[in-house]
Amino acid sequence: ILNATALKPAKESWITISYSKDGHEFGYYQFQLSEVKVADVTPLGSTSPNKKVTCTAAEDGSVTLTGGNTTAQIGSDGLLASFIKKKKEYIIQPLRPIFTRVFTDNDARGWYKKDRPYYTDGNFDFKTKLVETTYSSASYILESPQVRLTLIYAIDEKGVLTIDYDASFDYSFAGEPLRVGLYGIVLCEGDKMEFVGRGPWENYCDRNSSAQFGKYSGKIEDFAFEYIKPQENGNHTGVSYLQLGKDLEFSAVGSPFEAGVNNASFEGLSGKNHTPEVVRLPSGQAALYIQAAQAGVGGTDTWSLRAAPLTPYRLTSKNYHFRFNVK
Repeated sequence: ILNATALKPAKESWITISYSKDGHEFGYYQFQLSEVKVADVTPLGSTSPNKKVTCTAAEDGSVTLTGGNTTAQIGSDGLLASFIKKKKEYIIQPLRPIFTRVFTDNDARGWYKKDRPYYTDGNFDFKTKLVETTYSSASYILESPQVRLTLIYAIDEKGVLTIDYDASFDYSFAGEPLRVGLYGIVLCEGDKMEFVGRGPWENYCDRNSSAQFGKYSGKIEDFAFEYIKPQENGNHTGVSYLQLGKDLEFSAVGSPFEAGVNNASFEGLSGKNHTPEVVRLPSGQAALYIQAAQAGVGGTDTWSLRAAPLTPYRLTSKNYHFRFNVK
């Protein structure tokens, strides 16, 4: 069976070769024919007035962006605190920077916790500054000894919010992160999700060759995995599109991102020894991780430095950048 997607500019294209007989698939392989390798760095924000969009800055450094039927509120801490579309609020807890994960067995028993300084819950004592506003955008710098993060928010007249994320790390001060991205609690009506990326099962940068690129949909729990000891789960690589509930959409601008969705918050999953101890979110809410990258899970063994991901799958770059739309 030969299955190929149409080639389109700035779109990923794949061809799938599958061997099947009598309704049973014996094997398959996907070839990537084209890909978007570089994140978009086109400057955001309008330098000329537009009656259909507004950017209003308050004295405390918070900003309100409006466009179409959408209003986005960025707090004085530089985090997306509110996203209201057609009078419906989609943000339950602000999207905040996160640089860690709930430790896997390999992290906790082997390389990371024992032998390296590590990021705890990703909450740093950031000093935040609103550095620039345009007619349709706001730029913030969040700075700590470990990381300097620039977040740019821009809205267009259709109500599409673009978020640009650029993080620079000082590895002389702290150990390497396990993920680089944003985390928050968002509305997810019906506890349903749909995404275009690698799936359907969870996958990581060093565990994704068996996960086919495609379009998948179902309940949140369909894409998670209940480990005996609760830990990081449900990640997907190569994601270009993610929809939560009826109409909350995230789409990559330029290169794909990684994303994970869970029915337990980071705090509800952390520090638990058994699945029944996990604190689940109320129905209609989801924990969202959207990130430039996450470290691989490693596992040559689980009790020494050999538990670490191989070097290509660790987050050792000084800079990580990605951009995505919310609508």
